[in-house]
Amino acid sequence: MKYSTIFILSAFYSGMTFAQCDSAPGAVRTNPDSSTGAFVASTAHVDSTVFTSATTEICGNAKVYGYAEITGTSIIDGEAQIYSEDSFNPTEIENSRIIDNAMIYTGAKVKNGSLIKDNGRVGEEAQVIGDSTVLDSGPHVFEDARIFDGAQLKNKAKISGQVVVRGTGVIVENEAEISGKAIIYGSAKVSDKAKVFGRTEISGNALIKDEAQVYDLAQVHGDAEISGNAKIYGFSQVGGETVVSDNAEVFGHAHVMLVRGYPEIGIWENAKVFDQAELAEEVVVKGSALVHGEARVKNTEIGDKASISERAQVSNSFVYNSAIVKGDAVVTGGDICEYAQVYGQAQVGNGEPRVCGSSQVFENAKVEGDAVIEGRALVYGEAFVEGIVRQSGQVFGEATVENTGVVQGNAKVFGTAVITTEVNTGEFFE
Repeated sequence: MKYSTIFILSAFYSGMTFAQCDSAPGAVRTNPDSSTGAFVASTAHVDSTVFTSATTEICGNAKVYGYAEITGTSIIDGEAQIYSEDSFNPTEIENSRIIDNAMIYTGAKVKNGSLIKDNGRVGEEAQVIGDSTVLDSGPHVFEDARIFDGAQLKNKAKISGQVVVRGTGVIVENEAEISGKAIIYGSAKVSDKAKVFGRTEISGNALIKDEAQVYDLAQVHGDAEISGNAKIYGFSQVGGETVVSDNAEVFGHAHVMLVRGYPEIGIWENAKVFDQAELAEEVVVKGSALVHGEARVKNTEIGDKASISERAQVSNSFVYNSAIVKGDAVVTGGDICEYAQVYGQAQVGNGEPRVCGSSQVFENAKVEGDAVIEGRALVYGEAFVEGIVRQSGQVFGEATVENTGVVQGNAKVFGTAVITTEVNTGEFFE
């Protein structure tokens, strides 16, 4: 009769069935204010200072200490432990399940359908808060995941594996998922349906949103924003005020870092930055453009199907269409466009030169000033051009085309010849 009376009282206060804690023996406890509290299994422990609702259950070998407040339809079960050492900032569990070997520490708030299970840890001041009072409908912390130092897990977000989420400014929300051995800290935010996994680090004010993914050993920090279906992976690092969006990818050992005081770096559409490429200052990579190898790029826009690769260095320029800059080429200004190629140890810049068409600048050639290289023109060897080379014109050897010179048609200029006027056909050399 004793236990029968207990179950009747419990059912009266909870509005639930008689089978609380799976019909385990126990008793309904009395709160410090003399109100009726939770059903507590005989194998569980609840300190006399704890406040519990009549609708909650403390089952299994669970232990609740200090000044914790367990309310709503919460269930504490298994070997779960809840600590609350500060009466002015009590640990609060509301309409949530804490089970298995989970632990909740002083000042934590776990509410609205949250589930903490396995070896999950919710540390001091952390918040795990869903949108509904329905059990298990909110955020999940499971396996060996940890959230502490005031971090927030909201809506239906999930953290698992050996994840660590920490810091008063950190928010993981919506349907975001963090797994593996990822670390989220600083004031970083992961939202929407974004996924972070592997051994990644997300820090600073970084924002990962939409359906973006960050994984492997990648790092995202500073004020970087990763959105759309973008992917950051491998050993890559993205920082500063970089924006990576759409279907863009940054991977390999790529390093994308904005220097303070410059506008943002943008990588979007279907662009890819990978290998050991480095982007700095104001850079835009868009379309299906590629930056890879050990390329170094700053203050440049790369678009369409253009490619910068190998050890090329490009700054203060526009590279677009299907243009290629590779090898040890250095481009410090101007446009490289259409199907043009700049490679070898060629140098283009010192002004606003234009290298376009199907032209090629290679070997140790230099193109400067307001030079225009277009058509199927070739500039190579030790040639120096400040003028115009177009159509099928060729300039090579140690030849020079000054700013008033034009080499076109099928003209060839080589040796140490200097062109100051227009030549259309034949060979010119000295």
